[in-house]
Amino acid sequence: MLKIKTITNHLQDVENKNKFCFRSNPEQFVTEEEIIQDMTQYNSTLTDTDAAAALMTLTSVIKRNLEQGNGVDLPFCRITIAAQGTCSDINQSFRPGTGDNTFKLRMTAPKSFMDDMLKNITYKQVQPDLLTNPSIISLYSIGTTGNLLPELVFTAGSILRISGSFLTVDVTDAQQGVTLLQGTTPVKITRYHRIGTNVLECYIPEEASPGIYQVSVTTKPGANRYKTEIADTTIEVTA
Repeated sequence: MLKIKTITNHLQDVENKNKFCFRSNPEQFVTEEEIIQDMTQYNSTLTDTDAAAALMTLTSVIKRNLEQGNGVDLPFCRITIAAQGTCSDINQSFRPGTGDNTFKLRMTAPKSFMDDMLKNITYKQVQPDLLTNPSIISLYSIGTTGNLLPELVFTAGSILRISGSFLTVDVTDAQQGVTLLQGTTPVKITRYHRIGTNVLECYIPEEASPGIYQVSVTTKPGANRYKTEIADTTIEVTA
């Protein structure tokens, strides 16, 4: 189920305009194993082994075609790889990994699929947080020239920017700060580049092994209480 929450819209500063916006996040994530089980329950002639093999084969075929620069059309989405970035001269070569030159994965759903899905979506509206509680709106990586990048792929020592509201943390308090979550082994951030109410910038630590992480921020909005906010999107740490 989708959880919908009302938060303060800090990007809106025009008088008499809406000062609040809706934010949503899934109540749970479905794992690969659960998808396989759903496939076998949907079609009783499939075994778990059949479904796992089909899913692995589909993933491999999609990956290979994307690596070849092909777009992939599926019943529920179109997947493409797009080059993006800037250069100072028309004859300058595209160099991924240099400056803001990078590849981005793009996925769009056909209108017919979206229309059919949105008719049946289940959601609930939850109580708004206290206005002093931390709120994460977006995550960014920071390029070599200090520019913000939407690609959330990091190496040890690179900077993660967290934008939101009421994000100020006291680094002398061991319970406060940014933590990377992966399974049961959290990785606590110890080095910060910038600490502000609406922006936190921190360095990815050496002890963060390659993998996918959730990002959490814990603050102390009250004298006797702590509050943790977890970002809706995940980041990837590479070797």
